[in-house]
Amino acid sequence: MTIESRRQSEKKIEIKSEAELETLLEKYKIEYQSWGGNSSHGSKTIQDLFKETQTNDSELVERGGQLIRKLRVLGFLVTYTDPQKGKLVLREQHQYFHDDGRGRVRMKWASVSEKLKTYEEPDNDSIQRTLEEELGTSGTPQEISPMGVDSNAEKDEKTAGSFAGLTTEYPMHKYLIILSPKQYVPEGYCEVQKSKTTCFHWVPMTDSKEI
Repeated sequence: MTIESRRQSEKKIEIKSEAELETLLEKYKIEYQSWGGNSSHGSKTIQDLFKETQTNDSELVERGGQLIRKLRVLGFLVTYTDPQKGKLVLREQHQYFHDDGRGRVRMKWASVSEKLKTYEEPDNDSIQRTLEEELGTSGTPQEISPMGVDSNAEKDEKTAGSFAGLTTEYPMHKYLIILSPKQYVPEGYCEVQKSKTTCFHWVPMTDSKEI
């Protein structure tokens, strides 16, 4: 089944309350009671899922008798050429959770990634907004080059770590970003949120296959 035919065969489900969401999850035999606090059983809660659907960060659809959580992601490979250090690529250094002091390092292709709203299209405005939110930069990057949509992510219907047992689809719209001199901070960047702090640092770009 092609991506387009899959979309045509699905039905979007509107949720108006947490009680409706509980009933829906029970219908599809998804054990949401175990969510929260343990990544092996779902690191997020049913309240988090309900909030996502209300803020248009994700949507729930039915396809082929299966409940699916759908979202879209912007993924940026952020680079800069320092006159002394040469070509650099930005990588996530660590993520620190405020509630229990947990820390983790995630190895992934994207320097920075962010969910799109379900009604948003990837464009310069959403790209610039994401950079501002994640890195605290302002202004326009020196270059924004589309690198296509990750078809593997589009096809990857898996049990999500955030909501165990709930299949998730998340196509990633990939871009190469070259920061302007005004946006470049040699020491790196930190994004402080209510629940966590994420820091990024520059490393040498040693493999041309990265881009």
